Amino acid sequence: MFPRFCFFSILFLLFEASTLGQVAKVIDLQQKHLLKSFKLDREEVLSDCDVLSLEVKDKELYLFYSVGKKLFLRQSDDKGTSWKEEFIGFFVHELNEQLPLKVIKGENGYLHLLHFEHTGQEKRLVHRIRTNPSLDWYTQTVYGTSEVTNNYFDLEAQEDCNGNLFIAFHLGEGLVHQATYKSLKWESLHFKVAQADIGLGLSTGFDRKLHIAIAENKGHLHLATRYLQDERFTLTKIGESGSPYCSLAQTSDGGLLISGTAFVAGRDKPIQISKMDRSGNWKHFTLQNSDSAHFALGSYKRSTLRVDQSGRLHLAAYLTDYKTSSKKSLCYLFSNTGGSSWFAQSLKQDIYGYPKNNVPHLDFNETNVFVAYKNRDRQPQLVVFPGVNLKGLPPCLPRKNPQHVNQVITKQTASRIVDVPKRLPKPKEIGNPNKRKTRIQAEFVTRNAFVKLMLRDNREVDGDTVSVFLNGQCVLHAYGLQSKTFVRTIEIDPTKKNELLLYAETEGRLPPCTVALSLRDSKRKQDFIIQSSMKENGAIQLRPPR
Repeated sequence: MFPRFCFFSILFLLFEASTLGQVAKVIDLQQKHLLKSFKLDREEVLSDCDVLSLEVKDKELYLFYSVGKKLFLRQSDDKGTSWKEEFIGFFVHELNEQLPLKVIKGENGYLHLLHFEHTGQEKRLVHRIRTNPSLDWYTQTVYGTSEVTNNYFDLEAQEDCNGNLFIAFHLGEGLVHQATYKSLKWESLHFKVAQADIGLGLSTGFDRKLHIAIAENKGHLHLATRYLQDERFTLTKIGESGSPYCSLAQTSDGGLLISGTAFVAGRDKPIQISKMDRSGNWKHFTLQNSDSAHFALGSYKRSTLRVDQSGRLHLAAYLTDYKTSSKKSLCYLFSNTGGSSWFAQSLKQDIYGYPKNNVPHLDFNETNVFVAYKNRDRQPQLVVFPGVNLKGLPPCLPRKNPQHVNQVITKQTASRIVDVPKRLPKPKEIGNPNKRKTRIQAEFVTRNAFVKLMLRDNREVDGDTVSVFLNGQCVLHAYGLQSKTFVRTIEIDPTKKNELLLYAETEGRLPPCTVALSLRDSKRKQDFIIQSSMKENGAIQLRPPR
């Protein structure tokens, strides 16, 4: 008996050593002036099971949260200086049941609220949408099931650069559901997983793929991937997970990052970062401070990971103080080096006894990072971390400055993270349009430096998908044509000829890919019908008057 015990002990130590072998150093910032807390209008003491969600759009802040069986939305139009509160309604759930929720403000101005309900006989995901602030909420059920075998829920949501809303969720019945919101309707897919206690991370980026990270409770860490035009997910095991919580982000160089917890013994779980490079290789490492102590999540095993368009990584988590492990504090970390080194800024507040499994929600605008959480008095709290500058960077074109990312960072500065590129980068992830023949099918004459591009599917919506290139640079990537007109303003050189090329990603049910396209300058609008196929591109020439 004793030799067998020793054998398994050695195996465990070897596994733990291999898991924690790779580390990323964390430097603790001491500047207290970086922290500024917003006090909301009406203080509300929340229960253990109440949760919240944060969305930031420029100067607008949205805080969606629950109080018992009531849902509230708080909104600020001036970066949090003043707030107004709206009672959304009642929702059904068991007592002391924690149900995640999400608020999403779309680029089209639509406001989405997603939350679960649990009646005891049925579990369902509910979607509330308001297309205009003057209108009422429209409510619909995304998915419901009477298979009540487990009360564990999880939900992630993200809008892509084409205005499509993607969500991944599960209701504890052993299925992962992925749904896409298009044309005011939900299109759902699902696939089977081994365990019901799992956490999800979601990312849809610029590589035409949708990624879902799946973390099992003391089990495997998986990645499910599908191309946006396909309906099948590829499920790949990439490592181990110490808890059913994870967060996923796609980096500006096309890689992936997953934040979770390492699968080691003990109550306090070190933060584990799993990183995939462009070649598909995975590496796992944990975060350590200058004293070689692990940044551990303790009882609060959940973190929120985001990446902005400059390439900076943002991470918010409840951490165990490595000096006094009985205390927990909210910590914000960021990395300009792709995760190889980090800076940390902690609130230094004791929140011991805080309810388990809550999530600090993180979002940012052009100048600040905002983190919403419940403080030790169990009130909704918002803290801002100044120091980012994303002005001039398009929110849907992830990019980085390699020279800046690779430099050694020794202190926090108020300077720009990256310089604003003068031109769009060449889309490496997009098929080369020059491999197909190009036929110029129309001409548009203008003296303007800006032209409004409007396109939709011609006649019947049959699944056509196009990418649009201006002089070889991608200005619209893999957009699924709809009956509703898509509008985007593009910048051209009015002193020379410009080529606007339509590259067919798919031809739909009725080939070829046919686009009803309109161009408008300051004086006139002109309509065109452009056809593209998998062998030939359709193009329009934009030129100045002769």
